[in-house]
Amino acid sequence: VQGARLLAHSADARAALLDTLLAVARQSELSSLHVLFPTTDEAEQMRAAGMLLRHGVQFHWCNAGFGSFDDFLAALEQK
Repeated sequence: VQGARLLAHSADARAALLDTLLAVARQSELSSLHVLFPTTDEAEQMRAAGMLLRHGVQFHWCNAGFGSFDDFLAALEQK
């Protein structure tokens, strides 16, 4: 679902929310904190706050007439 992840009425309020979120994570001794699919502005604020940005890559297989995925694999050459 697209949309904001840090629900706040302004950039300053979003920054305060992010600071609080990071403080709670530190105080709770969490091993990690993930915010999935932030908006561009949110991602930039998170990066500026020291969080790492995740860049994903997806590969999609398109069936070119194979009866099964195993048939596709059997057609591959070792090289």
